[in-house]
Amino acid sequence: MISLLPWIVLLSPLISATFIVLFTQKQRDLSAMISVLAVLVSFVAAVAIFFTAAPEKPIEFTWLNFPGFKVSIGLTIDQLSKAMLLMVTFVGSLIHIYSLGYMGQKGTHLYSPRLNVNMPDQTQFEDLLNRGGDPSQVVPDPFGRVDANGNLRTVALQDLMRPYPTTGNIVVVGMTNSNSMYNAGTLSLDRRFRNNLGFRINYTWSKSIDENSDNLLETSSFSWGPGRVQNPNDQRANRSVSSFDSRHRFNLTSNWQLPIGKGHALLSGASTKLNHFVGGWNLNGLSSLYSGYPFAPELGDANGIALGGTGQQRVFPDIVPGVPIKNPAWNKSVANDVPYFNPAAFARPAFGRYGNAARTLDYARLPWTPTLNMSLFKEIRPFENLSRYFQLRAEFFNVLNHATFNMYSFGGRPIFSGTPPVTRTGLSLAGPIPYFNGRTAADFPAGSREAVLAQYYNTEFGSFRRISNGSGRIVQLALKFYF
Repeated sequence: MISLLPWIVLLSPLISATFIVLFTQKQRDLSAMISVLAVLVSFVAAVAIFFTAAPEKPIEFTWLNFPGFKVSIGLTIDQLSKAMLLMVTFVGSLIHIYSLGYMGQKGTHLYSPRLNVNMPDQTQFEDLLNRGGDPSQVVPDPFGRVDANGNLRTVALQDLMRPYPTTGNIVVVGMTNSNSMYNAGTLSLDRRFRNNLGFRINYTWSKSIDENSDNLLETSSFSWGPGRVQNPNDQRANRSVSSFDSRHRFNLTSNWQLPIGKGHALLSGASTKLNHFVGGWNLNGLSSLYSGYPFAPELGDANGIALGGTGQQRVFPDIVPGVPIKNPAWNKSVANDVPYFNPAAFARPAFGRYGNAARTLDYARLPWTPTLNMSLFKEIRPFENLSRYFQLRAEFFNVLNHATFNMYSFGGRPIFSGTPPVTRTGLSLAGPIPYFNGRTAADFPAGSREAVLAQYYNTEFGSFRRISNGSGRIVQLALKFYF
């Protein structure tokens, strides 16, 4: 059946077109119904191919055009990704074009960060802790291995929990066991340049989900991106919204030739000298507004877990129920002095446990980012040869001088820096993290949990740094000569 689907996809529009030709004059309703049915059949067939077929070569389909109305369904499948595009376009007039679209893309066998594939099994590790055992306790080697002197070796209990207990860490780079999924709906309005004005407005509502973000090959064959993973033995638990996911995006581009001077509505009879001053003005705009990226909290230390030495394994914190993650004390007047994300909304897991926070938090995002850039051009044509002229340019970036806040990396830096003294039997550091608000270890009783946590607390956690924030208004003036 799968081998017949491409033919169904291709022939349905052709059959539709045939019926349109045969019945257009007398049976418009019937031909229109058959056309819609053909589109639906094509779409269903495309979906079937999208989710079932896996050909060796990419496949692309684009079809169905009617005067003033266009329906196109594109489908591309290769070994790493499957993408489908459904676009409905309506030409409202000679100058306005309305488009409504959907795009879906599924990525498979994507690059993963460096992974230790021989980590101790976390379930066995926590079970031993729950029974009061010590994972670092050494016991005689049950495999009978001996040292250079012939003596029976000892081995830590946690090493016996590895998939390959006779081997230590096994770090693998370049694994392709990550997946991704992207879905987006788009809405756009285009006005072709006419009567001195042209613009394009579009809105995208999208969601990107993956298991590791930004793990792309860079200049070095051993650069696997800044992806983070908590439990290498459970890659599925790392699945969350992408670190670059921005749910809402608005964009506007415009070009307006001011209707002043010769040939325009205002001062159309201006003299040549006067036209040098009042004519030839163009105002351009480029504006965007998009929602913030998801927050990616990290504990900052191993919490008693024998991490695999990959440099990309992280322990996530626990989430404290009922506590707002966005800091209620934050506002723009203290934007760089008060953390945007509330430290009290997170907790340290118990010794040797992973945190329950997701890799990225879909419900905790950075602020919206507004941008408005504009330019004003003035053309001066003092020569008979119209290809030679001067152009005065005034360019304004961030015209409204909006503050744009960024964090140091998507994670906003870990909660703790250094290595807090976590132990199995000593002082427990587990539990909610106090909101220190400038307090240091000296403000708490010596040796207390709060004093220890304050000593290692990272004061930049969840905060915006001035050096990372976007620039303010920038104005550029220039004179260009075209010849």
